[in-house]
Amino acid sequence: MSGNSIEIERLACIPRGETDEFRISLDEFTSEDGKTSQYVSLRQWYRGADGTMCPTKKGITVRASELKTVGLALKEAFVRLGQPEARPPAATSRAQPAQHRTVRAAPVQRSFADDDGDLTAGGAL
Repeated sequence: MSGNSIEIERLACIPRGETDEFRISLDEFTSEDGKTSQYVSLRQWYRGADGTMCPTKKGITVRASELKTVGLALKEAFVRLGQPEARPPAATSRAQPAQHRTVRAAPVQRSFADDDGDLTAGGAL
């Protein structure tokens, strides 16, 4: 299955080194037959030679049906690692002031081949 994916809302942007960042966003996939589904994208991005941010293959997508289980597991990880209570992160980017809590980003078009229908490019999770 092929189609396009767009970023609906960026929830968090965490710097990773000088040029990379880890983004958590709500995305929407539209298949060639017009069917849409929303999911959460957790992906590493890098700054290209022209200065624009580009997605890498390093990341995962979480289906809406999986989100509760993933969220509970991450909350348990916080507890086991002795971290303070989890709070929603501020959605920030190097180019954005820190006071922005949520960023309504312009849609980012991505095309990929989804061979097995799991909303990931190139294979199973």
